[in-house]
Amino acid sequence: MKSQVHFLLFCLFAWNTLSAGAQSFCQPQIVALNGLAINLHAIDTNNDQVTDSWRASLNSSDLLLYASNSCSTGPLQYAIARSGTSTGFPSTTSLEFDCSEMGVQLIDLWASDGIGHESFVTTYVIVEDVFDQCAAPAPALPTGCNMDKLSPRFMTYNGVTAAFQSNGANGEYTLWGGSMVHATENNCPGFNRVRIELADQSQGVPPATSKITIPCTAGPTVIVRVWIRDAAGNWDALDTYCRLEDYTSDACDNFIPSGCNPDLGRPVLQLYDGFCTNLTPLANGAGTAELWANDFVMRKIDNCSGVSDLRIKIADGSMNPPVADFLTLTCNELGVLPIQIWGKDTAGNWGFTETYVLVQDNIGLCGNAQFNAQRFWPTRLDDFMSKWSDKRK
Repeated sequence: MKSQVHFLLFCLFAWNTLSAGAQSFCQPQIVALNGLAINLHAIDTNNDQVTDSWRASLNSSDLLLYASNSCSTGPLQYAIARSGTSTGFPSTTSLEFDCSEMGVQLIDLWASDGIGHESFVTTYVIVEDVFDQCAAPAPALPTGCNMDKLSPRFMTYNGVTAAFQSNGANGEYTLWGGSMVHATENNCPGFNRVRIELADQSQGVPPATSKITIPCTAGPTVIVRVWIRDAAGNWDALDTYCRLEDYTSDACDNFIPSGCNPDLGRPVLQLYDGFCTNLTPLANGAGTAELWANDFVMRKIDNCSGVSDLRIKIADGSMNPPVADFLTLTCNELGVLPIQIWGKDTAGNWGFTETYVLVQDNIGLCGNAQFNAQRFWPTRLDDFMSKWSDKRK
């Protein structure tokens, strides 16, 4: 009997030891969008069915691409907070911003398995007021649908990236307004209409232009204005960007034929420009994260045969296609990491587009190599960010 008790105590000790060890490497990995643009719109804050304030709203699900946890089979829970305001899993799943918070706002997106394993990534949104509505108090507009006067709430990606494509005579890229829209929300039923234009050419609601063709001379960072109209004819707009390059120098400089016999055209990928992810601990305490090529891809474009293969690598200056469709990241990759996503068409032509990942260590896995929270976008986007520098107060 005594030996049985000792055996049971040993089993209990071993189970507790394994559980404690498991808990140290069960924090979820989060992959989130690094950048959204959201619009200030008139809302009703006191439920009297009349608008009284300019606000922009953001949910935790708006930023999340996906999250995973190797220790729990149950669903993960998500929360959101202004960066640096929470020391543990927050109680809020949404945030509101007002006119005093226009410009770049840093956000912590959290994930938890509900049994003590939690983590977060820091990302950002840009709160915009394209039409300077905050210069005046919000109008008293009815919130009902008999006379719908409220513009849609919407978000755009901030931003996207692609490669110029040869049309046989020059290089260009066709950008669809709908591909820039992340989410919409209307107070009344009905379909939205999307239009797009170059932001610096805007003179009000543009003609029925659901797409624009951008020439090589306009790159590399093109600021566009995306417009949304609801079924009642109410419009609103957001500014965001598209990053374009001629990575293989055969679209803007050395034009390749655009025909299909033979097919020499490289496929073009439109990607999300910017993810953020966090390193999570392995059993040995090392930090790691995984990313998959397909997660970055918004559109696959080919002149003839379609894209049959996707691969990913850290940008290394070479023109050699990678061999894998996923990446494993470690403490060596902290900070802004340039990434290339490659696509191959069925004729064997390879093309790629470059984006980036913001790799973070928010639980101290990398010792002194802590993630530098001073930068949340690559240097190449400073031109766009400077547009909002006077609104960050």
